Amino acid sequence: MANNASNETTKKRINMIVFAGVAVAVVVAAFIAVFIMFNNNSQKPAGTVQFMTNPSCTMVINNKDRVIEVKYDNEDAETIFSKTNLEGKTINEAAQLFVKLSCEAGYIDTDYNSNGQKVEIIVTYNDNGKIDKLQNQLVSTINKYFDENGVIAAAVCSRMDELKQQAQELGTDVNLYILSQTILSFSEEYTQEELLQMSEQELLDIIKNKMQELEGVACQYYNEYSNMAKNKLQELENKINAILKPVFEAIGEFDFEFTLDLKVGDLETQINSSQLSQQLKDTVNNIIKSLEDSINKIVDDVNAEIEEAKNTIKEQSDSIIADAKKKLESRIEMYEKSFEEHKQYFKEHKKQIQQRIQQYRDSLVATQN
Repeated sequence: MANNASNETTKKRINMIVFAGVAVAVVVAAFIAVFIMFNNNSQKPAGTVQFMTNPSCTMVINNKDRVIEVKYDNEDAETIFSKTNLEGKTINEAAQLFVKLSCEAGYIDTDYNSNGQKVEIIVTYNDNGKIDKLQNQLVSTINKYFDENGVIAAAVCSRMDELKQQAQELGTDVNLYILSQTILSFSEEYTQEELLQMSEQELLDIIKNKMQELEGVACQYYNEYSNMAKNKLQELENKINAILKPVFEAIGEFDFEFTLDLKVGDLETQINSSQLSQQLKDTVNNIIKSLEDSINKIVDDVNAEIEEAKNTIKEQSDSIIADAKKKLESRIEMYEKSFEEHKQYFKEHKKQIQQRIQQYRDSLVATQN
């Protein structure tokens, strides 16, 4: 009997251990699944917040309203935030830090005699119902900072009506329109028509990926490279057309202009399908073939020049940004001292300055109405 009781107790213990092990395994598996889901979602873009001022930047946020990517839209922003990592912060924390550093660097006038300054914000989100809420939070956060530091300034989202009208004229949603314009501002890979056919999530993904591609290179230098490349390619087309012009003037049968996306073989097909005599076709084809090598050489030369220009601009931008950072550090040091003096003055004249802040904001509302 004693042995049976002992065996029964042992079985119960084994069952409890097995059950506990299964329970722990289930909990761990669930935890891992939640962690993976959260980690994936944390890097999935849900919206953007653009600060349309100087310094200017665009922040990509996830569905937890945390910043996952930042694109600085000008050199001033690139240098001011060179030592500050906004990624991982909530958008409210990032917005407050944005205006704080902008004030300390002198880009937002903190003089109590200032006429006032707007900080304009544009918000997109894959949940339209959340846009107004997010805008109100950001305006409140930024204005609170201004209030507490005696800065005669105001955060506004005043361009939305204008943007909605532009979106309506294109027959699209304002979110899609803003996101498409954001992409077009730093990428030439898409047309507006192509972008407006995409979903909001696809546009957000493009923005996030493009920001990663451009990381470390100031956007203005990227644009400079793009413009240089376009100019070089235009020069190429002009050179080729200058060579071909006498040929087609001599033929006089049809008007033709060479473009880089038209291959020499296509040109030969067009000539052979024309009403020219066979002798004239042979003559023209011989001229075209003799030009083919020189055209390919020009294309190779231009592409090499473009690649060299791209590398040179990147090296120059790194050097220029490094120099600008040094100058800016000195400037920020000077403005930080001035800002501390301003805060002391604000403490002593708080009521009068708060009245001026309110008057400025009331004037903005009156202007909008």
